[in-house]
Amino acid sequence: MAMSVPTPGTYGWKAVECGNWGNGHPSANSWVTTGSPLQYVTFTLDTNIPMERPESLFGFEEHDIILTWMTLLELDKLKSVEGERGKKARRVIEYIVTLVESVERKNIRDGIPLIDPRNKEKKAVGKLFFSVPSSEELVEKLDPSIPDHAILLECIENRKNGRYG
Repeated sequence: MAMSVPTPGTYGWKAVECGNWGNGHPSANSWVTTGSPLQYVTFTLDTNIPMERPESLFGFEEHDIILTWMTLLELDKLKSVEGERGKKARRVIEYIVTLVESVERKNIRDGIPLIDPRNKEKKAVGKLFFSVPSSEELVEKLDPSIPDHAILLECIENRKNGRYG
């Protein structure tokens, strides 16, 4: 989805399947309000947008997108579900990993260019950002009885104790 916001105002939008305006998400319009000409818009995606269509991550090519910690946790949980939902979650995670691996670790905080791995010649202007709690906040939010959380907690502890960067 390429969205241009040339003049200030309130605009309705939704992600739709190419050529099928009846298949949109969300089913009703969402709204974006801009206050200045050519304002850059950043979208925070919930889990439903990439789960509906994993390639939607690359549809915001001229805008930044943010994936929250909760969205990442939901995707992680959904990846082990059988059937189409699990398959889509694994595809989204695969795209995220490909994007993360496309930049040096130290540059992740600056945003990851939304370059579609299926079409690398297409120039991306927008970037992917992650909204992740600090290590201290994560310690409070993670459940050590969940194996992936226990691994993260161990990594946080090792980092705190200077065992690795």
